[in-house]
Amino acid sequence: MTGAAPRGGRGSNQYRSRGVPKGAAGPARPGTPDQSGEIDRAGLDEVLRRQLFAPPDSYLRSSHAGPVFTDLDLAGDPSLVAQVRRAEPRGVDRAIVRFRHRRSDLVYFDARLEGTNVTLPEVVTLLEGRPVRGKTVETAQQVLDFNAAAELATQIAARGPFQPTKQDLVVLHSALMRHDPVRQGRFRGDGPPGEDGPLVALGPGGWYHSAPNARMEAILVDGLDRIGLVSHAVERAVALAAFTTYHQFFLDGNKRVGRYAMNTMLMSAGFDAILVPASDQEAYEEALVDMYQTGQAKSYVDYLLELWLGSQ
Repeated sequence: MTGAAPRGGRGSNQYRSRGVPKGAAGPARPGTPDQSGEIDRAGLDEVLRRQLFAPPDSYLRSSHAGPVFTDLDLAGDPSLVAQVRRAEPRGVDRAIVRFRHRRSDLVYFDARLEGTNVTLPEVVTLLEGRPVRGKTVETAQQVLDFNAAAELATQIAARGPFQPTKQDLVVLHSALMRHDPVRQGRFRGDGPPGEDGPLVALGPGGWYHSAPNARMEAILVDGLDRIGLVSHAVERAVALAAFTTYHQFFLDGNKRVGRYAMNTMLMSAGFDAILVPASDQEAYEEALVDMYQTGQAKSYVDYLLELWLGSQ
């Protein structure tokens, strides 16, 4: 890309679409009951957009004192959401076995999504512990990192329902980023508070600028609290993926940690994991760009829900 980047650390992703992010400030505690004691559920997609995805100018952590949502509308397509809500878990052990059975595919897909030039046979060879001619040590390590993170996800899922914390995300990120010790496990909220958030390139002239370091802790804690209120595990998991990806909590690897946290949550609740095929990269990136440009999760949420429904 040409031209000077705006102030802030540049993200690792380069997207095809043009556009600039649009944020909107909103009330700190939407959805409180009216005088009749009823919660107005109209416009919950706007609530999600404001409270989870487009951080307002002064983001305050909610104490959640008093009535709160018993569920959150993910702003997804109503027909998709309805189908997902009818789904019942089929068992944690089954979900883990099926995930492990597709481990090579998962690692190959994720490596390709992140721009690593490998083939499926090369991934299989690396996972067997054998070198691949012509591949750098860094490429091999990235592949092995995906594999390590996948195994870690199954171990966490086997312990019971996954209720993610900051430390859980740091642990997953550390497994995914062993090839990059400078960025490995570095939560931005622990960095210099005066630093701006990183920039994600959305195409010629388009940038998404995430919130500064000083706001990361409050955004994460409040967002995880609200995601925890979503009743269905599949909806909750895709919300976690979108939320983590949007806010750029780490210096790099945010899409990765979002996907692996999502799959950890899905398996821990007895649902199949979501694999994003390498052949689907264009649609995947379009969904991400739309989320960054609009501050709404709908495009990415719908994309992930469609993938999950299609795998059933």
